[in-house]
Amino acid sequence: MSAVVESLARVIGNVVKERGCRLYHLEHKGSRLQVYVDKKGGATLADCEEISRALSLRLAAASDKWRNLALDVSTPGIERKLYTPAHYRGAVGERLRVKIEGEVIEGRLKESDEESILIETEADVGRRLTYNEILSAQVQKTTEELFKRR
Repeated sequence: MSAVVESLARVIGNVVKERGCRLYHLEHKGSRLQVYVDKKGGATLADCEEISRALSLRLAAASDKWRNLALDVSTPGIERKLYTPAHYRGAVGERLRVKIEGEVIEGRLKESDEESILIETEADVGRRLTYNEILSAQVQKTTEELFKRR
């Protein structure tokens, strides 16, 4: 992580925490800043709006170079992407779609530690993958899960 992103992450993490949420992921590309927030029970649209307003003020006050960032605050979503070992640990038991070099693996995440994951495919075959092998991973929901009433 670059020094700029680390500095941004500290400022953003503090603002997000002050509003009862946690920083899930941060993407800084050029003049665009994408902030994903979450909390127990799920962050709401109101949470995202409040964090966005507070971040806009805090970033403008902190640095001129951050004042003109295009800021977008949202949740990681139901079919969220996984980036860190902590994200994978939180998704144990979920169905995943994992892309590795030359292959896409779909199955249920059985285990996650600091080095690797164990995913069980539909054929009940366990496959251990290190984080270095994983190009991307995303939680997958069935249509029934997506439209299930709460």
